Formats: sequence, structure tokens, C-alpha cells
Amino acid sequence: MKSVLLADDHPMFRTGMRRAIEDAKGYRIVGEANDGETCISQAALLNPDIIIADLSMPNKTGFEIAEWARGHLPDCRLVVVSMYSSKEFVQKAKEVGAAAFVAKEDAGTELVAALAESEASFFMSSSAGREEAFAVFDPDAHSELRKLLSGLTRSELNVLTLVAQTMTSQDISDELNISVRTVDTHRHNICVKLNLHGPNSLLQFALQNRVMIDGCQKQ
Repeated sequence: MKSVLLADDHPMFRTGMRRAIEDAKGYRIVGEANDGETCISQAALLNPDIIIADLSMPNKTGFEIAEWARGHLPDCRLVVVSMYSSKEFVQKAKEVGAAAFVAKEDAGTELVAALAESEASFFMSSSAGREEAFAVFDPDAHSELRKLLSGLTRSELNVLTLVAQTMTSQDISDELNISVRTVDTHRHNICVKLNLHGPNSLLQFALQNRVMIDGCQKQ
């Protein structure tokens, strides 16, 4: 029987995942976490066969948990679940070592399939990886966005450009040869200046505005 650790900061969704897994044969829930750091500490203690981690959680994201698991629990199957299911997120999940990406809208019917050890290749649920709709071009909004981006320092803009490439704080630290703490400070300051709130809002903003960010970075 495979042991499973659940990590999601929404209790109702976590309960739904627990029920789906308990109804399937061959799996047992050994722990739950409501943030990324707790997930990692429990994983280190419990050594589960499978970790199911929400992409967007406080303290550590699902991507960062996947990177940690790749280095510390190489035999553990990491399944990322997310309400954001664009191609960029799916590709990043593959790059950091996740074994599967499940869009939350598919979790009720496809989560258990993502846990299967027999799945040799990367598992992607039905809704994952599709193109996401972007708003119709609005000149006023375009001008306002450029004004907001112009308020960033060169260092902050460099960090934002790399966030748009789905790099983690550690990736950015290595790329720019600065500490992770400095990267996180820049990320915090960017969020304050752009009025962004929520653990995944900066990444979502960067992905949606990559062209504008790249243009400002090259000026």
C-alpha cells in the first residue's frame, strides 16, 4: 500500500482529495499540511511514497517542494495540483521533477490516475497545458502597466523578468549571483509596488505580462 502526504492550504479541497484517495484501493494518507514548509518537514519525517502538493501555498510553492523532493526523496512521486493550468506551469512542473500535474478542476476524476506508479511518463490531466485566455488589448490599461513597471528598480525588473521565465527564487539567485534572501526582498518589493497579493500572484502577473516586462527590461 502506497503512503500519501497531502499539502494544500484550502481545507475543503484537501478533504476532497482525501476522500478520493481513500475511496481508491492501494493508498493510505499518512499526513496533511497546509503550507509548503510543513509539507517538507512532514515529508522528511514520514518518507511518503507520494506527495500531492498545491502549486500555490504559503512559505513554499509546489514547485519548490518538487525540487526539494528530487534531492531528498528521489523515489517519491510528486504530484502538483493547481487552479492555474497553463502550459508554462505544466512545463515548469516537469523541469523541477514532478511526476504529474493535475488541474484542480480535473482532480475529482483524474487525481487517482496521477498517483499510479505504472505511469512511466509525465502525467498531465485533461485541462492542464491548454492556452489560457488573455484580456482584449486596452490602451489605457497598457499605459498604466508601463507606468507601474517604470517604478521598479533595475534589479527588481531583472528579478521580475526571470520570474516570468518561471524561475524559482533559488534559480534567480544562481542566475544573478545574489542571495535567495535578496531575491525574496526584491519579490516582496515588486508585489508592494504592483499591488499584488497572494502567494502566486507575482508569477501569474509575470506570465500574463511577459512581453511588456521584456520590453521594459531591454530599455
